Amino acid sequence: MAVDGSFPQELARTKPYGYSLFNLDVMTSLALILSRPAENLLPHALPDGRSVIRSVEFLAPYLADKSSWPYQQDVMCWDEWPVRQPALLFGAMAANRNDWLKVWQGLDPDPVVLEVRRNYPIRNAVIWLEASCK
Repeated sequence: MAVDGSFPQELARTKPYGYSLFNLDVMTSLALILSRPAENLLPHALPDGRSVIRSVEFLAPYLADKSSWPYQQDVMCWDEWPVRQPALLFGAMAANRNDWLKVWQGLDPDPVVLEVRRNYPIRNAVIWLEASCK
């Protein structure tokens, strides 16, 4: 992860959008699952400012409006992304960002394209959110 929240090595690959989304979804999911009531790992930042929330901040505008993506388009499944990425929900709850929650609510919760489903690690994010609060 770069200081701006991007994933430079993923941005250099053939599917920079999809790979970045997958990384972010997995990172936010792990941070949520590993957090404790006294220690929320999602907003935790390194001294240089890198954090899981910083990555959500980086990608959220491109989830809201993919046409603003300034990098190369993915070589496959470009039209099928984004879907209801769990990173937006988990990030919205951790950072109190209703705008991210609204974007998440407007995305497809049940993609049918196999490649997208394969790279969509947490499909029922609300269940994980509730489980992490116990």
